[in-house]
Amino acid sequence: MNHVQIGPSALAHGLLIPCTLALGFKVAIIGRVGDDGPAEYVQENSRTGEKETRPVDLVEGPDRLADASPAFRAMVEEDEPLLVTCTLRDAIVDRRDLVVELLEARPAGAETVFAACENSPHEVYEEIEKICKANGIVSLKTVVNRMCREEEKRDDTNRRVILAHPLGELVFEQPPRSLALLEALGRLEEVEVVEEFDARKDRKIWMVNGVHLALALMARAAPQGEPAGFDLARAAMRPEVLVQLAQLHGPMDEALRRKHPGLTENLKYGRDHVLAYMEHPDYVARVLSGFKRQDLAPFIGTMEERIGAPARVCFQANCSREAFEPVLDVFEDLVKDPDAFVDAADIRADPSLVDEGADRRALEAYERFLTGWMPVAIVEARVARLALALEASSPL
Repeated sequence: MNHVQIGPSALAHGLLIPCTLALGFKVAIIGRVGDDGPAEYVQENSRTGEKETRPVDLVEGPDRLADASPAFRAMVEEDEPLLVTCTLRDAIVDRRDLVVELLEARPAGAETVFAACENSPHEVYEEIEKICKANGIVSLKTVVNRMCREEEKRDDTNRRVILAHPLGELVFEQPPRSLALLEALGRLEEVEVVEEFDARKDRKIWMVNGVHLALALMARAAPQGEPAGFDLARAAMRPEVLVQLAQLHGPMDEALRRKHPGLTENLKYGRDHVLAYMEHPDYVARVLSGFKRQDLAPFIGTMEERIGAPARVCFQANCSREAFEPVLDVFEDLVKDPDAFVDAADIRADPSLVDEGADRRALEAYERFLTGWMPVAIVEARVARLALALEASSPL
């Protein structure tokens, strides 16, 4: 069996590739255009510090399939079952043609599974899903969950070093038919094939990504004035932060039980991940990579997906949403500070990057985020507060 991973992300190296290597798959990594290796990397367990060398079969960066090595093209064109995974985020726009060419090069009838391993897949993936269907390829949704990051420096032999926490999961939605690839992957502890896919995705997005986002905002707002590179593990150990994170788990668990009553052990799931936050060195700037003064609307959209969605479920069930409000307070206070944004240096160098139209979009996004789980008067007050914060941090 074969695995083609498109996108050289830390998540792919820390979760997806180790799974297929453990099963003896032949693995090829498609990196940035022109990338050609090395075909080996080091994975470090962030809990224990243990390191493991992971050799793969191919690492290359063709612009199009015709530019790939004969070995890679042979891997794509043979009848052996093939798993194709992507962790590209917005870069899928530039890699769309290569992905399509790869999928269309598969032999008729050969088992092929395509999976966009993204929290919020780009709309380009919808087009790729249609191409899969037209070519008899099974396209599956996934939940990918493991804290991974790449060390800034390579090791002495120029190998990438991936820091990965052992807690993780790779969840596939139930396919329409039996697949040898998933039967093999299902033997691994991290991998599950589930019918209740939406429930598992909501739990991950809310309990993991939502709480992680709240942790990063709290760390960035720390009174000690920690820099944007501040280690989140240290922030998660603060008693006052731990209390706020635990308080978030209550309404998120309530929302999950209301929306997905068959899903159990949600609080344990949340607690396990908070413990993992304390063991895995990570950085505020990475988690808050979308917290940009140039255009804050996408970041607010992320908050809506991770925090607004469970809050609305609680509102509809007449349950408390108070635990979410401190996150809003921290966010609004941070927006006042021009140095809090990840693009602060760019804005200082070129104030014209801040645009009034982008600020209007941010206010509209904030109103959408709050509407449906807060009283109208409170929504108006918070939007007005954000408007003042944007004015305070504007260089115009």
